[in-house]
Amino acid sequence: MTADAARALPVLPVERCPGCRRAGSEPLRVGAHELRRCTTCRLVHAPEYADPDAVYVDGYLTDGTDFGPPNTLDPTFQRFLVHCGHRRMAVAEAALGQPAGRMLDVGCGTGDALVAAAARGWAAVGVEPVAESAAACAARGLDVRCALLQESGLPERSFDLVTAFHVVEHMADAVSFLELIARWARPGGLVMVEVPNFASVDRLRHRDRWIGLRPLEHIGHYEPATLASTMRRAGLEDVRTRSLGFLWEEAGIGTVLRDLGLGRYRRWMRPLVTPHERGGEVVLTPRPTLRRALGAIEAIYDRRQRGQVLVGTGRVP
Repeated sequence: MTADAARALPVLPVERCPGCRRAGSEPLRVGAHELRRCTTCRLVHAPEYADPDAVYVDGYLTDGTDFGPPNTLDPTFQRFLVHCGHRRMAVAEAALGQPAGRMLDVGCGTGDALVAAAARGWAAVGVEPVAESAAACAARGLDVRCALLQESGLPERSFDLVTAFHVVEHMADAVSFLELIARWARPGGLVMVEVPNFASVDRLRHRDRWIGLRPLEHIGHYEPATLASTMRRAGLEDVRTRSLGFLWEEAGIGTVLRDLGLGRYRRWMRPLVTPHERGGEVVLTPRPTLRRALGAIEAIYDRRQRGQVLVGTGRVP
């Protein structure tokens, strides 16, 4: 985002910690960026954020605004996101102790998690407030309500699994958001969230170039302990966190090494990659031996909770 664009936006202060609602914090600098760390629960958070009404608009998920991810409707990116969806659903199924059921995805974007869930036998429904994104879901034949959750008309206490992937970090009051979405899970059902991992090797290596920083957009920056404590404050039980990586066979070597914080070793990998033509461009992908080695590194990160993202699960009483 340009400095002029940032100055033109309405900006709101973060007066209380998103994870515990307390006011005390201390400064924490990440490169050129000034963040805050809560003196009560230790959650790192931004000092301010852009007005959500100016951020979550048409174009947010299609690279049409100053915010948001790359164009999620790009076919290659959609295949990657569905791959991520299968990884997430495998975690959910293991935590829930059942192979399928009724799922609600809150802030479902263009519906990639719903596609993966449906392929695994889930009866999956989404809510998405951005009209352009909800329309993209409808074009894929998905059951998605273009509304906020509380205005969706979906019955409370009726889902085995309620998910929110990359939503919690956008919330100025994450506890209230988690309390809200938990109302749609049945007693004994599961709430599952995913956030960027502030404790990741990726963040520690890239510092203020970390893709999860997203100034004025991402408010809370969660580590394993702070994500777990935030979920417990929302009344969830049996809370567990783990980190997760998304190594993908179609990913170029540059992307894989960047995500693992190993970009400086790229030139040493040249004999171990294979060129593929994709969309008129040549993409260098790891050969099987290198992919297995990189997968082993990713697994070590995940065991140590140093992977790219954190997944938190908790049961509804």
